[in-house]
Amino acid sequence: MELDSKHEVLFAIYAEYQKDIIDMKSVSFKSLEMDSRVFITALLKLKNEGFIEGLVVHPPNARRAEKVIAIMMEDVIPTRFAVEYVENKLEIKQDLSAQEKLKLMSSKFGKFGFEILKKYVVMKLESFA
Repeated sequence: MELDSKHEVLFAIYAEYQKDIIDMKSVSFKSLEMDSRVFITALLKLKNEGFIEGLVVHPPNARRAEKVIAIMMEDVIPTRFAVEYVENKLEIKQDLSAQEKLKLMSSKFGKFGFEILKKYVVMKLESFA
């Protein structure tokens, strides 16, 4: 499996969504060790393709990362389409608990060599302890 920035951000949003108390502000270019413009571009793509809702972009009509002055992640959630997409892509059964889903993601990301995502998911798992 190959990983592009859009999928990396989507998987992080899905992982955060699994927690009881969601803090989408923790999904950031810093936490994913990504260039800020690449991160913003990935978010704009996810919003445009119907994977996320609630992203606030300033100015509101900005369509390119270079034009974005600020983003607000507080109200971001993955759409039902995004949840199904991630679960199909990573072969995650819907009936698993949130903690089981995160453990499975961590294992798969380790096998795929996606160390940054594995580290991010492990951090989310620690909030269950």
